[in-house]
Amino acid sequence: MKVIDLTHVFQEKMSFFPGADAPILEQVSSVDKDGYKVTRIDMTTHLGTHLDCKAHVFEDGFTTSSCDVNKFFGQAVLIDCSMVKEGEEIGVDILKKYNLSDKDFVLIYTGWDKYWRDEKYIGDFPVLSKECAEYLAESNIKGIGLDVISIDKISDAELVNHKIVLGKDIIVVENLKDLDKLVGKNFKFSAFPLKIKDGDGCPVRAVAIIE
Repeated sequence: MKVIDLTHVFQEKMSFFPGADAPILEQVSSVDKDGYKVTRIDMTTHLGTHLDCKAHVFEDGFTTSSCDVNKFFGQAVLIDCSMVKEGEEIGVDILKKYNLSDKDFVLIYTGWDKYWRDEKYIGDFPVLSKECAEYLAESNIKGIGLDVISIDKISDAELVNHKIVLGKDIIVVENLKDLDKLVGKNFKFSAFPLKIKDGDGCPVRAVAIIE
């Protein structure tokens, strides 16, 4: 068994959605002075490699505390979309080349994670078309993972793809990394959040497990 980390380092200087507040990591005690180290973290719930629950865009949606933990683990498939160029949409024809019938998670590999912590990361990344979101929403999956900052374009204030997918109780995991390591592999995917009461989302330690 091999475990591959798909998670960006959580730190103050990282890419985040325009208008969001950067996290603050403050050391409040140290081993040298106090005998132990403790860090205070001030953050919102959709930073770094994180997941979105239905409550992110629906008042009555499931949350990180109400959701069964089985929702965050399962068999996955990698969809290679690395040929899609900057600013282009990912067409549904790419997805239809893959068998999703026995999969719990679909991971969309674009290679955009190479721009993490660069201004370009929050620019014109390849994005799922509405048809792709609808196609995935009608499949029997638990979640979708992407190596970009959002399942929607930055400019889409209506969050169309979010609503299509989350509306079907499918979780969304954004800001994954190193998905190229999974091309052609058979693997399971895990992205467990903190059990935050009424949580709309949460940073996760996302990993792939290759057996």
